[in-house]
Amino acid sequence: MKNKKFAIFALSAVIIAIAYFAISTINRNGIYENAVNLAAKGGDNYEAAIAEFEKIPNHKDAGVRINLFKTQNIPYRDAKELQNEGQYEQAALIYEELGGYSDSAELAQESRKAAEYEKAEEFFTNGDYSSAEEIFKQLAEQNFSNSAQRAEEMPKYASYDDAASLLADGNNADAYELFYDLGDFLDSAEQKNAADEALWQEVINSDSKAELARYITLPGSQKHNNDEIEAQQTRLTRIEAALEFKRIMPETLPENINVKPINTFIGKWNNYTDAEIADMVSKAKALQNEILADSKYSAPILSDPDNATDEMIDSFLQDFGAHADTERVKALREADFFELLNAGKITATVTGGGIENSTVSITSNVKHEVNTVIPLGTYFASGSVQNMVVRSEKPVYLRASGSATVTVPSACMNISRSIPYSDDSLSVRKLTNARLERVIRECSERGASYEVTQAATWIVTDNPSEYDLLHTLVYTYSNGIRSQAIDEDDLAKARQIVKDAG
Repeated sequence: MKNKKFAIFALSAVIIAIAYFAISTINRNGIYENAVNLAAKGGDNYEAAIAEFEKIPNHKDAGVRINLFKTQNIPYRDAKELQNEGQYEQAALIYEELGGYSDSAELAQESRKAAEYEKAEEFFTNGDYSSAEEIFKQLAEQNFSNSAQRAEEMPKYASYDDAASLLADGNNADAYELFYDLGDFLDSAEQKNAADEALWQEVINSDSKAELARYITLPGSQKHNNDEIEAQQTRLTRIEAALEFKRIMPETLPENINVKPINTFIGKWNNYTDAEIADMVSKAKALQNEILADSKYSAPILSDPDNATDEMIDSFLQDFGAHADTERVKALREADFFELLNAGKITATVTGGGIENSTVSITSNVKHEVNTVIPLGTYFASGSVQNMVVRSEKPVYLRASGSATVTVPSACMNISRSIPYSDDSLSVRKLTNARLERVIRECSERGASYEVTQAATWIVTDNPSEYDLLHTLVYTYSNGIRSQAIDEDDLAKARQIVKDAG
């Protein structure tokens, strides 16, 4: 009896276990199917699907699906959302991490292009058209969106902004031409018309023909017709005549010149006929010619030129620029060195400056500025040290009663004498050795070096031996090394110059 009861109990337990297992399996399958259905919907359902699969992690491929959803589906979904929201850079990073999943590689490239496009648009918004154009061109090569069109538009936007700035600054002619070139871009046609009208107002308000000439030469057809333009030409011709009369008339008119007061004429020029204008201009020019030939206006300067001040000279040149004596007055400031020296208008003292230069100090004895030139062939004489000849002309500028000290490139004229230095005084002379002057000038014109010029000078003045020419002048360097200054090549060039100079 006991065995029979035990068997019944055991059978019941098995039945219960089988029933539990069947129910459990049915339940897990239901959870699984529910999770699969959730995942199939995509979007925000992946998290819910994962939650369901995590209830049965070991059932079928639940674990695998959980991992795929977390590492692929959800990141892919997030990248899509970012891409749709315009966050292309972040989307591209996720797509690139997904590697070969679905179309991630392709979408990564598209997001990168979209990010660059967005960057180009940002440059455009900030007015950096050049940077925007560069990016759009790169994207156009990849046929991305409307990048080719945008690349073509960038220079136009730059020109439009330049034209708008020019128009705002009143540079109407340049603005007009830029807007004209832009054609129908944005509102360029309307802006061109605005520039046209602004230019026309300049013509109307102008007293010269320059603005009208510029207006007529603008490209395209202007708003104002030929009748309006001809009316302005007539007006401006009469104004120019009036201004010419004003320019040439003196403030005080002689009593025998019967013309109307100048201020009245200029203020009411339109009240006069063309014949009256021509007559007044003719009389004014005749009077002007009389004034420009009258020496009384230049006499205060030319009668005592040494005491003529810069103010006097400037005033005369400004008021009587075409006077008969204008060149004589100008010449007071541009004078020959020896003429100034011989007339006592300047004094000059010279000291030695070594073998290659001389130091000249000049003082002006006149009350206006003077420009002069120490000419080639000037020489500085000494009874004990070397005489020095100027080998390159030296400009000198002297203020009124002022002084200047200049270093003058020179060459030695006496091979056997000592070199003059700062404690040696020399006097200014005009060279009388015509042959030496020709040789010095030839050296200067050929751009000969100091060594060649020095050798050529000694050949003329001292006719030394070749040995003396090569060994008299020696350079000593700071390290104690000595070397001959004139070499065989220098000597050959010097001899050729002397020969050619005759």
